[in-house]
Amino acid sequence: LVGKAVNTKLRGSREEIEAVEAALMSSRRFQDELNRPGASVDSVVQKLGIKHMSAREFERVLGVPWPL
Repeated sequence: LVGKAVNTKLRGSREEIEAVEAALMSSRRFQDELNRPGASVDSVVQKLGIKHMSAREFERVLGVPWPL
């Protein structure tokens, strides 16, 4: 999320790993959209909505709030 590649190993169920992946990717896409020249309010709001949905799913699956 900060532009650095980090090697990290995760262990968990398939559902847990997919929830983490979705939350990470949607957070990254939201940040990318914020920084994209020419991004519209609508495109930023759309990416934010997706980020919120994946954060809710992350919390449902893992029982803790998404920190980003």
